Order: sequence, then C-alpha cells, then structure tokens
Amino acid sequence: LIQELEDLGINPANMNGYALADLREDMNAIYNPTPANDAALLSRGVTETTVVNNVKAKASFGICPHLALKIGYFISELKSQLYLNAGIMQLNGHLIPTTNNIYGIRNEKFKKITPFVTLGVARSITDNLMATVEVSHAFKITKKLQNIEIFRYNIENRASINRTDIKIMFIYKI
Repeated sequence: LIQELEDLGINPANMNGYALADLREDMNAIYNPTPANDAALLSRGVTETTVVNNVKAKASFGICPHLALKIGYFISELKSQLYLNAGIMQLNGHLIPTTNNIYGIRNEKFKKITPFVTLGVARSITDNLMATVEVSHAFKITKKLQNIEIFRYNIENRASINRTDIKIMFIYKI
C-alpha cells in the first residue's frame, strides 16, 4: 500500500493514522469493489466512459522510415521549388501513459505502417545556400493495447496515433 500511495503522490509519513485508515478503506473500495461501492461510484458520475476519457497517453517516436514519390514545380523567377511528397511511413515508438499507474497501464511499443504527405518549399538564398521548409503529416493509425480492468469494468484499450512534423533545413553546397 505504501508504494501505491507514493505512486499517487501521497506521502504516508505526513498522514495521521485516522486519515491513513480512511484512505486504505477508499483504496480497497477501488481495488476490490462491492456492489455498494459500484453504486457509490455511479452516483458520483464514475462510469466506464469517464474512466476511458481519463486515460491519456503520449506517443514518443523513434526512427520512422518512409518511402515516397516526390513531385514538384520549380519557379525560376523566385529561385524556389514547391513540392509534394506522398507515400508510406512506418511509425515506430512508445505509448507512454500520462495517468498514474492506478489503472495498471504500462508503456507499450508500436510499429505500424500508414500513408503520409509532405508539402514543402525550397528556395535558393545564394548559389551555395538553400533553405527548405516542410510540413509532413502521417495519417492516424489505431493500436490495440492491454485492456484496462478497474471498477469492475473491463475496458478495451485502443490508442489513435498520428504524427505531424515541421522541418526547417538549410543546405550548403561545397
């Protein structure tokens, strides 16, 4: 119980015995609910939907290889190139829960292939220097994660992942 309290950000050393007993009773109602506990939670608005809506995660991406076709148009008056990339990208990374581990959610890896598009502009600044700005978007994928079991609910856990990048690059020709 001490570790569970610390996971919630509660320092048991700062609590008197009476408050700790109340907290133990409340935590027992969460981990081992009775029908009366379920009714009390429902009266406070805790439902399967509210649990699902409170589970949040963020994606951390690693190297995401891609294969694309690039088409563009060179505007000689502006010494600029406008281009579009379209292809497929393999999204690699981790989903990291941003809620406390009271829900029992762990980090999970993902590796999924999705389509993406990039819109870019490249402009020559000098004969040896070029600046490029790109906006790239990999479309949404869904990853099935470990189900969540809390408050007698068995919730099917899925995450939607997408990725948008903005790149600013300078290229110097030697």
